[in-house]
Amino acid sequence: MNIKILFVVAKLGYTENTGIAYLSAIAKQLGHKTYFYSNDNLGLNKYVKELKPDVIAYSCDTFNANNIISINKQIKKQHNYVSIMGGSYPTFDPHSFNNSGMDVFCIGEGEYAFKEFIERVEQGKSYDDIKNLITKNKVNDVRLLINPLDQLPMPDHDLILGNTFLGCEPKKTFFTSRGCYYNCSYCCNKTYKNIYHGKGDIVRRFSVERVISEMEYVKEHYSMDFVKIDDDCFTFKADKWLKDFIREYKSRIDLPFNCLLRIDNINDDILSLLKKGNCHSLTLSIDSINHVIRENILNRHMNIDNKEIINRLKKVKEYGIETYVNFMLGLPTSNINDEIGTIDFCNQADVTYPAYTMAVPFKGTELYDYCKANNYLSDNYETGDMLGWSNLDKFNMKQRIVQRNIFLLGALLSKVDRRYIKYFIPLIYDFNEQLYNDIWKNFYDYNLENVIYELK
Repeated sequence: MNIKILFVVAKLGYTENTGIAYLSAIAKQLGHKTYFYSNDNLGLNKYVKELKPDVIAYSCDTFNANNIISINKQIKKQHNYVSIMGGSYPTFDPHSFNNSGMDVFCIGEGEYAFKEFIERVEQGKSYDDIKNLITKNKVNDVRLLINPLDQLPMPDHDLILGNTFLGCEPKKTFFTSRGCYYNCSYCCNKTYKNIYHGKGDIVRRFSVERVISEMEYVKEHYSMDFVKIDDDCFTFKADKWLKDFIREYKSRIDLPFNCLLRIDNINDDILSLLKKGNCHSLTLSIDSINHVIRENILNRHMNIDNKEIINRLKKVKEYGIETYVNFMLGLPTSNINDEIGTIDFCNQADVTYPAYTMAVPFKGTELYDYCKANNYLSDNYETGDMLGWSNLDKFNMKQRIVQRNIFLLGALLSKVDRRYIKYFIPLIYDFNEQLYNDIWKNFYDYNLENVIYELK
């Protein structure tokens, strides 16, 4: 029999959930009907009552976990369905299953686990023994990592793009690979590698033809003026795959694009290829200008000093490629000078737009363990907001105000002539949340829409 599967997220955001698109494609291959709902509208209970789904599949990260869990518990009291949750929250905090109210947690890569799960639900059979799943009766090991990736069906972009405003948005996001070689302490990649130890290669690529065909489909059916390639690291060297991709992309897509790179991998060979392919901007993470923090706290291990980082950022601009550079505020052992110093650093490096976020230690990361061991986290610590205030115990109010003001004003101040910046630094010690927030929002929106992404 055909069953109804409802995919739910807490918030839609401005980027399509590609993970859900893959699961929907799997379900449709089996002949089932799939639906999508974003709880931005706060009407999930009513929608479930009308649809009567057999399965509700939640995609959830740490930020939205409590919200999703609460909603599911309420709806479970009134409707009969099987609930399954996948995403970063269940993967990196599996011990929370017992209090989640979910029927199933899915850990790691979920496509083939979801396929088996749906087949069992359809047949009315137990799914307790399916790899990657946690149920009330069993915690299963994960299966081998999917390789080659091309064996997966094309993601069902129509599920979300065809039913939300995202279909009309000019920027579309794609992934050309899965996995990351690096072990930055604020990221869950190291934990992910431990989960999949001995289960295959962590870093895998789709074929060039597969990626370009996917882009062509979206370009043909939806608004698309700009492409964002959202791999953890798009390329490590100017290899055959990159050369083939640039050739096919330029020939068949030829839209400006943004991708993520590591500054320590950048060289002329890569930059010349990217520019040839119509690369408009690069997203790069420096995180901290303090070398000790970068190496010992964040495990960035870039093996280049600040002078060389500045030279490479300027080189990117020489190729006519804009730079969007990430920095973290409120890192353990950081001080006010570290935070303020990013402004002059960005000025020297001619950074197009420095993007600030607050350091947020997530469960399942080395940064969380470090902060816990050094008493930077309170006993009732909850994951904070990367766009908000620091909730690490080590900072006093003066430091928090400086951090917040740099978050709001840092990008704009980095454009001030170095000869005059000293006259503007006192603004960082002032406190005018509403005014500074308005400045940040307008400057941020303008730069992303017109400079970094060049949206029409």
